[in-house]
Amino acid sequence: MKPAKIQRYAALLRGVNVGGHRKIPMADLARIAAEAGLANPQTLLQSGNVVFEAAPRAPEAAARLSLALERAFGEAIDVTVRDHAALTAVVEADPFPEAATREPNRLLILFAPDPIDTTAIERLSALAANGERVAAAGGEVAIHYGAGVGKSRLEGRRVEKAVGNWVTARNWNTVRKLVEMTAP
Repeated sequence: MKPAKIQRYAALLRGVNVGGHRKIPMADLARIAAEAGLANPQTLLQSGNVVFEAAPRAPEAAARLSLALERAFGEAIDVTVRDHAALTAVVEADPFPEAATREPNRLLILFAPDPIDTTAIERLSALAANGERVAAAGGEVAIHYGAGVGKSRLEGRRVEKAVGNWVTARNWNTVRKLVEMTAP
């Protein structure tokens, strides 16, 4: 029997290092990921992203990392994992190319542990105001915050209520960097 092909994945943590809450130094995140059995962990920025290598079992890797983080920090931290193909699909499906070019910091991609259905996208669109736009993007959801995230009604709790699950968001530049880092 052939051994499973090793792939590169990005683990996206929810709600860490945002607004001074739940601070996790990236060196600690890389160490904890390695201790959880995730090979060659590399962190990106200070927003809870870690790229690693593993056999193709993303949900298992997310659960292992989440459990290891809870043990280390004493509280549950949600984690979702995407492989290179999933991240590339987001970039290739870019529903707002002009925003991706001109305002990549105002174009956020929402990642959830489970697929986000079209009714959630409709609920989010109904909440959009001030030039905000919502669209599907390669299995995820893209929101262009025309007036900026800070002035939006599409904030964390409302978004999660509309989606029906927790989400974690990354701006366009971060998603593109994760695509590069997970490339084979």
